[in-house]
Amino acid sequence: MKPTKSYQESLLASLRDPQEAAEYLNAALEESDERVFLLALNNVAQANGFSFDTVEPATAALFQPPNLNALLNTLHLRFAPVAK
Repeated sequence: MKPTKSYQESLLASLRDPQEAAEYLNAALEESDERVFLLALNNVAQANGFSFDTVEPATAALFQPPNLNALLNTLHLRFAPVAK
C-alpha cells in the first residue's frame, strides 16, 4: 500500500499558494490568540522555505519589521487592516 501524505505535508503544499496562505493567515488572526497566528505564520514560512525554531510568543521579535516585511514580500503577501 502506498503511504499517504501527512496532514502537515498537505497543509504546507497548499500554503505555497499566496491566496491560500493569505486565507489561512486571516483565519488564524480571527482566533484572537497570538500563538495561533504565530503558528500559522510559521507554517506559511516553512512551506516557502523559511525556518523558525519555535513559535512561542517570546519569538515575536522574529516577526517585527524589517523581518516581517521581508518575509511577506517573499511570500507575495501583505497585511491589510480590516474593521471589525
